[in-house]
Amino acid sequence: MDVHGTLPEDLKKRGVNSPEKIEKDWEIQNFGRELTLSREEGGCGLLGVPFDGKFDKPEQLIMVFTSIIYTCSVAHASTNFPQYDEYAFPPNYPASMNGVPPKDKSSLTEADILSTLPDKKTTLDVMTVTKILSDRGTKSLGDFEVQYIFDPDAKRIVQE
Repeated sequence: MDVHGTLPEDLKKRGVNSPEKIEKDWEIQNFGRELTLSREEGGCGLLGVPFDGKFDKPEQLIMVFTSIIYTCSVAHASTNFPQYDEYAFPPNYPASMNGVPPKDKSSLTEADILSTLPDKKTTLDVMTVTKILSDRGTKSLGDFEVQYIFDPDAKRIVQE
C-alpha cells in the first residue's frame, strides 16, 4: 500500500485485489477475527473495527492497516514526545494532586493551589520519566533495527 491507499502493481498481479481471494484467505480472516475478538477470548478486543473484522475488499484492508499504522506511529508520537513539555511544570499539568479537586469556581489563594501540588521528589520523578518518554529512543519509522521480513517478494516491496 502506498501513501495514497492504493495497492502496488505487483500485489495486484499476485491477486491480492481479488475479493474472492481475500474472503478465502484464512490469514487475513483470522487477523480480522483476532482484532475484534475479546481479550478474554484471546483477541485484541478492539472496538470499532470496520466490517466486524470480515474483509472482502482490498479497500477494507487498506483502511484498517492505515488506521493501525497511523495510531502506532503518528498518534503515539504526538502524545508521547511532548510529555515533558506538558508535565515538567507541575502547575501546568500536575501528574498527581493532593486533596480534593475544587467543586465550584470560587477563588483560591496561591497557598491553596500550592498545597495541591505534588512534593519535590514526586515532581522530579515525574520530570525524569516524562523526559525519558519524550526523547526519541528509536529509529525513524521504517528504519528497523531487526529485519523481520523474510519473504523474498515482501523484502523486494520494502526495498523499493
